[in-house]
Amino acid sequence: MTIGFIGAGKVGFSLGQFFAHGGLPMTGYYSRHRDSAQEAAERTGTRQFASLEALVRASDAIFLTVPDGAISAVYEKLRQFDLTGKQLCHCSGAISAQEAFPGAEELGAELYSIHPLFPVSDKYVAWRELTGAFFCIEGVGTHLDWWAETLAGLGAQVRRLPSEGKARSLSLDLLDQWKGMEKDGKWRFTSPTHVVLAFAQALKELKAEGGVPARYARYDENQRLLAENLSVMGFRPYLDTKVQGPIITTFRYPEGAKFTFRQMYDYIKERGYVLYPGKVMEAETFRVGNIGEIYPGDILKLSAILADFLKEAAG
Repeated sequence: MTIGFIGAGKVGFSLGQFFAHGGLPMTGYYSRHRDSAQEAAERTGTRQFASLEALVRASDAIFLTVPDGAISAVYEKLRQFDLTGKQLCHCSGAISAQEAFPGAEELGAELYSIHPLFPVSDKYVAWRELTGAFFCIEGVGTHLDWWAETLAGLGAQVRRLPSEGKARSLSLDLLDQWKGMEKDGKWRFTSPTHVVLAFAQALKELKAEGGVPARYARYDENQRLLAENLSVMGFRPYLDTKVQGPIITTFRYPEGAKFTFRQMYDYIKERGYVLYPGKVMEAETFRVGNIGEIYPGDILKLSAILADFLKEAAG
């Protein structure tokens, strides 16, 4: 696993040296202050990245070692990139991982708070004193145990903060439900048998397809093919390809279009497909979903139907 840092101040500078001297694989640093990122990279034997996107692409775990007030703004920039499988980590002691990175789970990312309880006064020597320092960690993802064991292996004293009481939903409090199952094997509320069976079947189908990477590749191919075919007809994607995700695609109408969304929607629906109205305030758009039980063959069929609609709409 590779580790990158956004921010090369005292905390990022010191933590990076602590990791590097402990043998953890690091990619390097990105900072608005290029000189500080270059110095940190030289000290850790890594590289200075010219852009956020480059660091994100190269790193598995991304530490936001920026001032607390800047975490939210940096995270919003990170949301533009593909965060699937990435670990987002912050070092603030004032907020939880979920508060720092709202919605990160929906983006396919893991989120952690890894907070050293240590005042970093001198960035050149403080890393030596992190051995023996207390680290409080918490978060959501499969690498929480890994971080606890790794930090302990570097000599830190690790304290895991409890997850209990952090669920934002009473009925979907999985920790509370797990504790109930451990106690008496029962559901806390009416047994959601149909939901459980549906989830079980969905997991079987996901495994049969080749797991998350294979399904993501199918969705990505759906989106690419859709954008190419519709662009030829004059429907331009609203987002740049650099930030476009594979979930749903927003399109602008062709220039001089004489038809309404309702006319296009009805035509498409009668032939077995459904479009979504646009949600953008400053432009006329509509949306097409790329995920679910959808394959490139469906994209080709939808493209042909849209081409026929445009011919009929043109008279």
